[in-house]
Amino acid sequence: MAAGAWFDWTTGDLVTEARFQDIQDSIVFIYASESAANSALTNKVEGTIFYDTTANLLKAWDGSAWIGAEAGDIEGVTAGTNLNGGGTSGTVTVNLDSTVTSVALQDYSEIDVAVTSSSGVIAIDMDNGNTGSITLTENITDIDFLNVPTSGVSTFTLQITQDSTDRTVAINAVTRDCTVCTPSANP
Repeated sequence: MAAGAWFDWTTGDLVTEARFQDIQDSIVFIYASESAANSALTNKVEGTIFYDTTANLLKAWDGSAWIGAEAGDIEGVTAGTNLNGGGTSGTVTVNLDSTVTSVALQDYSEIDVAVTSSSGVIAIDMDNGNTGSITLTENITDIDFLNVPTSGVSTFTLQITQDSTDRTVAINAVTRDCTVCTPSANP
């Protein structure tokens, strides 16, 4: 029978040295420290477990040293400004409050999206960011916005640089997700 295996005893079963050893190997020992466990458990094998009453945790012998699940020092997570959630045990979630009306940032940066044009149309994919730049290589007559969020307000800052030839940016249409919108109807 392997160490830690269950044996269903019945009246008249013989207690052999092997069965007694299995029972002993299945016990979680209790000692005040690793040195106390080392003194008492002179024939310990990999996987031997004891409860350390000084450290208040289980420790296991890995073949050369005692290892244990060290206790952490976090006693709770409190949601701060513009956050909600938190907790003192288990899995803790902290979320950005969706009703934030004002945020002051000390440092802020945006990823500049490379924007291109083709046949007079600039295509801006809102999934890639909310700022971009283009150096004109042709006249622009249309700007297409793709993947515009369906709720809330979205912004995009576009920096346009003129190349060596004078170009025009005469926006005749603004397209949002393949639906042409007039300026008054464009959300």
